[in-house]
Amino acid sequence: MIGDLLALVMTIGLAAMMVISRRHRDIPIMAAACLSAVLSSAAAWPFIAPGLPPADLLLELALFGLVNSAIGIVLFTLGARLIPAVETALITALDAPLA
Repeated sequence: MIGDLLALVMTIGLAAMMVISRRHRDIPIMAAACLSAVLSSAAAWPFIAPGLPPADLLLELALFGLVNSAIGIVLFTLGARLIPAVETALITALDAPLA
């Protein structure tokens, strides 16, 4: 049940991001992506285990966050402005099954 609820929240959040980026094209994408990362970190903070992971794992996590999250969201947001909303929604719907 919790997983389904989180999937619903993620879908609503991504839809809101698409609508906001299409309506307010003047918003700087990098600033919005950075704000998104900070807010996501703040929301996840209460659920983390105390302590840091080992150094090699910390490097892998940092690279995963940079490549998958930051660059992926920026490219998706740039592309969502250029294609029709229906195609953007279809790409978004394919994201979870392909991941």
